[in-house]
Amino acid sequence: MCSRRIVAALTYGRRQHLINVFLWPATRSPAEAPATRDRQGYHLLHWTTAEYAYWVASDLGPAELHQFAQLLQQADSASTASSPR
Repeated sequence: MCSRRIVAALTYGRRQHLINVFLWPATRSPAEAPATRDRQGYHLLHWTTAEYAYWVASDLGPAELHQFAQLLQQADSASTASSPR
């Protein structure tokens, strides 16, 4: 079954590695802490906030990918805190 949803796709670069970020409005709450998976040489991180569901995929090393995800989470938190409700 294929679910049809519109997602934002962002691509970042770190040295010679690409980091793909996919996000869409969250359909449930509460927020989930990041979960890690590995598939075919790629590291996948997934987490949700009250606002969005995130998937991050890259062949970047796991430690660096987690650092990137932390920066992304901080930016999301700062953005959410400063936006008017």
